[in-house]
Amino acid sequence: MDIRRIIWSCLFIGLGFQAFSQGCSDAGACSIAGHLPDVDSSKKVQYFGFVEQSFGLGEKFVLISQSAVGIGIQFPTRTEVFFQMPFIMVFGNLGSTSGIGDGIISVRQQIFKKNKSDLSFIGGGRLRSNYSDFSLDGKPLPMAYQTSLGTYDVIAAALFNSKSWSFYVAYQHPFGRNKNGYLREEGQTNDKLNYYESADLKRGDDLVLRVQKSLDLKNRKSLLFTLMPVFRLQADQIIKNNENVVLDGSKGMTLNVNVTYSKETKNGNVFELLAGFPVIDRGYRADGLTRNFVFLIRYRPVFR
Repeated sequence: MDIRRIIWSCLFIGLGFQAFSQGCSDAGACSIAGHLPDVDSSKKVQYFGFVEQSFGLGEKFVLISQSAVGIGIQFPTRTEVFFQMPFIMVFGNLGSTSGIGDGIISVRQQIFKKNKSDLSFIGGGRLRSNYSDFSLDGKPLPMAYQTSLGTYDVIAAALFNSKSWSFYVAYQHPFGRNKNGYLREEGQTNDKLNYYESADLKRGDDLVLRVQKSLDLKNRKSLLFTLMPVFRLQADQIIKNNENVVLDGSKGMTLNVNVTYSKETKNGNVFELLAGFPVIDRGYRADGLTRNFVFLIRYRPVFR
């Protein structure tokens, strides 16, 4: 393995304690909700720095490290603008890749707040960083090794909070196909080397639902339990032998479960640890978003 990749790995693991990951099977719709805590709406709040560090096990137990840096500003008009850019490293039995991932941008507008309840609308998108066309030794790599989904996506969402409960719904639509070229090699009998085919992948739309319940502990600590079903509304499609192929099993639901431990400091900064995994998966997952397990460290520095 390249010594530079080892150095980068150690560096980002160390920085993780100052730091979308994309959640299990989340193409970005869950991430645009932003990371700023609720604050006094009469003040302007902003942060800049490492947002989070995550590690996940993907298809064929590929190891995926994602280090995200972001900037967020919350205005007195109860408007939040958020932008996040990840750096991704992937290590698997086909080799390793690394690079800048897709950016996530969003605008969140709170339209209602009374007592301990509030409602917000969110609009945003995913900005591709490349065409998902990484290769190794001249051979196209599957989506599990790509640092981008290869498309521009638009996302619309609504978020409702009431006391210790949170309810979120989002819709994500990708435009066009990526330029991935991976197809399984003919005659390859080693299943460990056969990944989901993804050449010229056209993803279906996603509908994301998220229900969260928080449990307050002592000394500004809390636990957050999350249930997040993600519905792929149309089957994914690829190009194979110059023909469009609809991927059976790519449509349907993935059900994710997350548990988050949160600690808030006296000045409003928040430190979080998250563990998540899917309990239900779609049969065919060509987009490379498969996560058997995710561990995430997030630090949210707030400047008033």
